[in-house]
Amino acid sequence: MESAFLCLRKTRAKLAQNPLKKCRLKGGFMVNVEFSKKHDKRFEKHFSSQMDDITLILKCHLMLEEMLRDFCSEMVPQPQFLKDSRFTFAQILDLSRALYPADIKLGGMVELWSLCEKINRIRNIMAHALDPDSSKLDSHKAAIIEAVRLRGEGSTSALEFVGCLTYVLGAFSLILQVGVTHNNGEDFRDIPRK
Repeated sequence: MESAFLCLRKTRAKLAQNPLKKCRLKGGFMVNVEFSKKHDKRFEKHFSSQMDDITLILKCHLMLEEMLRDFCSEMVPQPQFLKDSRFTFAQILDLSRALYPADIKLGGMVELWSLCEKINRIRNIMAHALDPDSSKLDSHKAAIIEAVRLRGEGSTSALEFVGCLTYVLGAFSLILQVGVTHNNGEDFRDIPRK
């Protein structure tokens, strides 16, 4: 699990070096650190390499949902009206996608939205059946593994399911941070590259 979360750890370390709580990432992107600090701590507290698949899926699903809810709260002018909302995971995912700044081009990372949908499907299959359909579970797991491995950056090609889920959490945290930073008035595309 540690090697899979390396993407987020490297980003977090780079962000921590900047006393202004913002950091310039590869490509000139500027990212607000405050959005992810809470989620980084919660990941370290609740995730371990000893988790079984059911625990891993449930915690990953909860972590994604928490990140999405926080993202939505950051993106709307009156977040107090979302505080006690009872949106489903699918609804909060759709709302987050709708609120994501359209002028931020995610490139290959756009697939993270559909990977979150697959994680939701796996969670629902596991949560709503005593004997879940293993062929459906295996199909969704294989799709997640293939999508992450095809990214081909660093060691992603060797990741198993656990590593792929943590990769999705780290990468999704990053794109949500970029969206929040942009929403807060900073246009990271105008920041000159060093």
